[in-house]
Amino acid sequence: MHCLFVFPNQIADGRVCFAGEEVRYLQKVLRLRPGDCVLVFDGTGREYEASLLKMENGRGLAEITCVRVVEREPPVGVTLVQGLAKADKMDFIVQKAVEIGASCIYPVITEHAVVKLQEEKAARRVERWRKIAREACRQCGRTLVPEVRDITDLAGAFGAQQDIPGIFFYEAEVQRGLRPVLHNNAKLIREKGVFLYVGPEGGFAPSEVEMARKRGLAFAGLGPRILRTETAGLVALAVVLYELGDLSGGHE
Repeated sequence: MHCLFVFPNQIADGRVCFAGEEVRYLQKVLRLRPGDCVLVFDGTGREYEASLLKMENGRGLAEITCVRVVEREPPVGVTLVQGLAKADKMDFIVQKAVEIGASCIYPVITEHAVVKLQEEKAARRVERWRKIAREACRQCGRTLVPEVRDITDLAGAFGAQQDIPGIFFYEAEVQRGLRPVLHNNAKLIREKGVFLYVGPEGGFAPSEVEMARKRGLAFAGLGPRILRTETAGLVALAVVLYELGDLSGGHE
């Protein structure tokens, strides 16, 4: 069954309202007609089976026939703090991080970032990433849409982290693997989740590394090979979720 994201306020009184781009997608892309069924999710953990009643004048209406609460989320909340990368790379990172299982994504401005965004352009970019996150959920079957936060700096990410464990990925930590760091902090991570810090194309600056050390973050490397920024965070995310039981066939 075809799947479509809607916002919670589009669902009321046992019906789903569609408008604009959603109606065009239903009509022109999916080629659906009144009487056809569609699967809808609203980002809150629910799935709705709905039968299309009408689509005309750029508006559509469907009647809900079944509601399900679906659990496809990882057992632990993993937040990816990603150093700002070029537009196409950030699009890719957001899409794949959502598919893998990130619970939240923080785009951060760092000293070595090659991208500098004005406030208005930054806001448009964040809205684009949020749309990409919703589309990634539709594709992979997640019913809770991970939050893509407004662009901030490392200090802002540290403030949001509070007492949640954090792992700072730094290319100089080749000998310090991720697995022992996870095992040493497993109990706390399972209770509170974890923040993963990944630098931009130019890596973290020495001053940022020092900030992380003073903050008390655990440091880890991702093996002997240097990974691109669009690879590093996804590898880290996959390894963390695997070690915590999400990608290994069962939650421990």
